[in-house]
Amino acid sequence: MDVNKTSQKTKQINKTKPRFILPRHVKIPRAKLKICILGNIFAKTVHHTREIYDLKFEDLNLDQFINLCRMLKKILNNFGISLTSIRYEMESYIQVLEKHEDVFSNFNIHHLLRGIVHEIEIGGYEFTEAVMWISRYIDFIRAVIQNLLLEGFENNQLDETTENVLRKSYDETLAQYRDWTAQKTFKALIVKSPRKKSLIKKFMNSKPTRKELLIIAMEGCVEVMSEIVAGLKATFEEANLEKDIEQLKLQHLFTFQRIEEAN
Repeated sequence: MDVNKTSQKTKQINKTKPRFILPRHVKIPRAKLKICILGNIFAKTVHHTREIYDLKFEDLNLDQFINLCRMLKKILNNFGISLTSIRYEMESYIQVLEKHEDVFSNFNIHHLLRGIVHEIEIGGYEFTEAVMWISRYIDFIRAVIQNLLLEGFENNQLDETTENVLRKSYDETLAQYRDWTAQKTFKALIVKSPRKKSLIKKFMNSKPTRKELLIIAMEGCVEVMSEIVAGLKATFEEANLEKDIEQLKLQHLFTFQRIEEAN
């Protein structure tokens, strides 16, 4: 057997294999990551952004942003019925972005939002509002994972439900933006939240990934989401988009009421 040929083949295979990108602050021997690579949605998300896109918010285009939103939404699927309303709302806003995909697909999301002021100037706000709400949902997902990490996954905690984590994360992020009905619906559903033991199995795709490696991937995912949310928030504040959207909605409501009164 030719050892040199075997060695060359191995090198070629290794070149084609995806390289798992760690959170910037984490140092761990690469050999230990073999059982973790793309084994769960968090690792996939970090790999997707760091390796495929080398994520910098300023360079993220609409196609990439939509793909990333879909990946992050999959995290919510693991919570079953407890996050049904959040999943449904997030999906509806992703579909709004997809309606604009053909026109804006290669546009940088940062500059797109800064330039989309013309949508508001002509009395529309559909695209801008969709991005605004999606950024809030991403922030909620970030808070959920961050609070799960803070609570920990010790063996004596695995039978606990995730209801408190979901409630705390919601209060920290989405609660201030959603109306009374939406809040009541959310609180009614989270009593069905899964136990941590069940959730970890889902996160690992039922594969025997070591818990500490799952935690590393979760930390990396939190970092990715924090970067996106910070970038979107800065863009909205810079262009004063959130205030403009609220004013437009009030104008539309006032116009509708006047039409109703006239009839």
